[in-house]
Amino acid sequence: MYINDGRFGEFIIKTMQKCDDAKMWQLYLHSQSDKSFNEWRELVTNTVSENNTDRLAMNDKQVTKQIDVAHDILKRFNPGRGET
Repeated sequence: MYINDGRFGEFIIKTMQKCDDAKMWQLYLHSQSDKSFNEWRELVTNTVSENNTDRLAMNDKQVTKQIDVAHDILKRFNPGRGET
C-alpha cells in the first residue's frame, strides 16, 4: 500500500515506530516501574533526548581538533594503494 503509493519513506518510519514501541514495552515490563507505560515512556524518552543533546554538543576546540584529525587522515589516504 505505502510502496505502491510512492510513500516508501513513510512506510519505513511507521515500521521503525512499531519496532521501537515493542522494544519500549519490553523495557517497561522489565523496569518494574510504578508509573503507567505512557508516563514511564515520556520520562525515559525526555531524559534520553536531553542527555544525547548534551553529549553530542561540541565546543569550538573539539570541532577544530576533529577537523585536523580528518585532514590528517585524508593526507595519508592514497586510493591507488589504500591507507598508509
